[in-house]
Amino acid sequence: MLITNPLITAQVLPFYVGFGLMFRSMMAIGVSFQFSGIKGWGWLLFLGIGGLIFSFMLLRNPVFAGMTIVTFTGLAFLVIGIFRLVLAFKFK
Repeated sequence: MLITNPLITAQVLPFYVGFGLMFRSMMAIGVSFQFSGIKGWGWLLFLGIGGLIFSFMLLRNPVFAGMTIVTFTGLAFLVIGIFRLVLAFKFK
């Protein structure tokens, strides 16, 4: 249905991506608090909050996000990806 009707896609996709990024960012914030005893855990928290901010920007104005969803989604995935890299080096 989303392929055949681009208008519905433009309305639904920002919410889908926004909520998905919001949940991943909340998970990242929770993981950063688990590492609160390790040096540099603040960066993990900062990156999780950054992803949360980008997800709220997507959800706050879905019409605007429909036009710029590629940019905001790319930035949010970039922040969450950097979080995963920092977390991987912390596990090392």
